Amino acid sequence: MSKLASVLSAVLVVAGASVAAAQEGSITGTVKLDGEAKKAKKINSQLDGDKFCGGVRGGVDVFNEDLIVSADKGVANVLVWVKGGFTGKVDAPKDPVVIDQQKCVYHPHIVVVQVGQTLTIKNSDDTMHNIHAVPALNSEFNEGQGKAGMTSDKQFNTPEIGIKVKCDVHSWMGAWLHVIPHPFHAVTTPDGKFTIKGLPAGTYEVEAWHEKLANGKETKTVKQSVTLGDKEAKTADFSLKAQ
Repeated sequence: MSKLASVLSAVLVVAGASVAAAQEGSITGTVKLDGEAKKAKKINSQLDGDKFCGGVRGGVDVFNEDLIVSADKGVANVLVWVKGGFTGKVDAPKDPVVIDQQKCVYHPHIVVVQVGQTLTIKNSDDTMHNIHAVPALNSEFNEGQGKAGMTSDKQFNTPEIGIKVKCDVHSWMGAWLHVIPHPFHAVTTPDGKFTIKGLPAGTYEVEAWHEKLANGKETKTVKQSVTLGDKEAKTADFSLKAQ
């Protein structure tokens, strides 16, 4: 291939990528609480019952993260994802997702990985932790990390929502892991907001999952249908009833 042909080919590839990117749509919204939020529960005394964890708390209040609601009732830590309507295949990201055991709390509280993506488990505390995941569809694992700097890697082959993660050494430590077959997902920020980017035109079933709240006690999810055109941005707000 001549030098000119190579340059033209590269230009066409870039142009094609730009057109594809321009056709991608997005879904933005807010998840809000319908009802009155209970006051967040302090877990100071639980940490203080452990010499190391009480020490690293350093007098700072630590709260249970199972329900965080902002002043205007935005709900944090809600998984919002495209449950149905996307039939394509997207390669798993090469960069890992990290869950860190830091100051005797899991960071982040809601962990999302794509099928085939690496989950790196990290211990930043110079004390014994163990991370115990209890899936229904993937393989259960339970392994200890006895000092700061230890890491281990996991991968998941099956999509699964709502995998409980706990520490059998420290009963207050808890997180949730979600395994999703594509990158179209988000976790709400402390004010309850989310954005899912990069969607092609289509009609999608969008689901919001929270570990405690839903529009009924039998499920932890609410859903709605969203139709996107090329380059279209839509708003999809969710309401979760207080329990």
